[in-house]
Amino acid sequence: MSHAKEIGVSEQVNDDVVDRGGSKKAGRLYQFFASTKLAWYLTLALGLIILIGTIIPQKGITLQPDAAARHIAEDTWWRLADSLGFLEIFHQWYFFVLLGLFYTNLIVGSVDGLSRLERQLEVSGKPLTDELKKRLRNRSVDLPNPVTAEMVAREFEGAIKFQAPTSEGQTSFMFGEKGRLSRFMPYILHFGFIIIGIGGAITAMKGMEGRMFIPEGTSSNKFFVQTRDGEVLNYELPFDVRCDDFRIEFYPGTQQPKDFNSDLAVIDNGQELFRRTIEVNDPLRYKGFRLFQAFYERIGTMARMKVTDTDGQVVLDRLMTKSEVAPLTTTDGFTIVDFVPNHDDKGPALQVRALTNGETQEFWVYRAPILSYLNQNGNYHYEFAGLEDVYATGLQVSLDPGVKITLTGCAIAIPSLLWALFGYHHRVWVRLEPQKLHIAWSAHKKLPELEARLDQVLANLSGTPREDSHG
Repeated sequence: MSHAKEIGVSEQVNDDVVDRGGSKKAGRLYQFFASTKLAWYLTLALGLIILIGTIIPQKGITLQPDAAARHIAEDTWWRLADSLGFLEIFHQWYFFVLLGLFYTNLIVGSVDGLSRLERQLEVSGKPLTDELKKRLRNRSVDLPNPVTAEMVAREFEGAIKFQAPTSEGQTSFMFGEKGRLSRFMPYILHFGFIIIGIGGAITAMKGMEGRMFIPEGTSSNKFFVQTRDGEVLNYELPFDVRCDDFRIEFYPGTQQPKDFNSDLAVIDNGQELFRRTIEVNDPLRYKGFRLFQAFYERIGTMARMKVTDTDGQVVLDRLMTKSEVAPLTTTDGFTIVDFVPNHDDKGPALQVRALTNGETQEFWVYRAPILSYLNQNGNYHYEFAGLEDVYATGLQVSLDPGVKITLTGCAIAIPSLLWALFGYHHRVWVRLEPQKLHIAWSAHKKLPELEARLDQVLANLSGTPREDSHG
């Protein structure tokens, strides 16, 4: 991982890592995994794999197993891509090896970088001795008039925050800095990447994506997952999902869907917990599962039936299929025997077999409202509102147990990346003698801005014109 060197401080880095792992061999191995060059090579290699996986269709994602088998059988280039693992590139051994090396490099590089950063920052707050002054960019100016530490601090106000000064005899020592935390942002960014990797690993090991069909008016907890090899595996949700209604809107004059959504209810341990209308990209979430509106299937037609008793109370109002038994009371009920588009020249009608007061009768229920008086049988009045298409809602079932960890990693990585890119660290050491001012500085980015401020400060305190050169 890259570690920017600080301008103005000479680094004393032991490239041999003396006995850090107990031997020179261990030291070389440590340096290999801490190498910035290795980080660049691994990043390029992983970027190339991601590019290949984006351009070439992947089995089970953008390429169905049967289509993959057909392409491989018919085309030489497809066979070559398959032999190299390019059709399943994110499941190949070399992808996981590169990921392992990348995260090893990330961790070791961070440890090594923090160790070097600690050595760079160890001089912070120390008095500006002649020895330290030689290691830093510095200038010295004569002071024609007395200058105090408070005057120096005021000159840097807004740019550098000074600590309380210390004194030795008539000499005062000052140290101030700004943006120290920005030096740690690259390593916090690395930590965020590691958290993201952990979340991704958990999802890869325990996550799954499948599909489930639920006809309107029914409930289910079964879904299936299709593997990259085309094998279908059946699973069950730890709760039931009921589809109360499915709605679809088509573009005018076509059968192309414009919008579709489902009214779902979650049932756990036999109790309905809540209801939720889901749309594409607006899923239902429960117990770590996400249910997306993904597709639909037309599974037939059903008759809309409404039954009222002699008091005008609605006893039944719902969709029914042919041969389905619909109870009205504990003893009464009916079933649809047949549907005729035009019965006895009176239009659409249903043949109904009803059990009322222990007697079974068959009769016709007409669609035309003007003929509704014919739909009376015993204690009940029957209404046939027409036939409706019946659909099964198609849900994508997603289990992503690592998503919260991954999002946490992103929440750490993104701000730290911005801070690392735009943050800076400036340090200033001051030795104030009765008639002389010695000043030294170091900058991690934005060196010209710091030196322009130093020129102004020295000019104000010494009463001499600004200088453009620095020692």
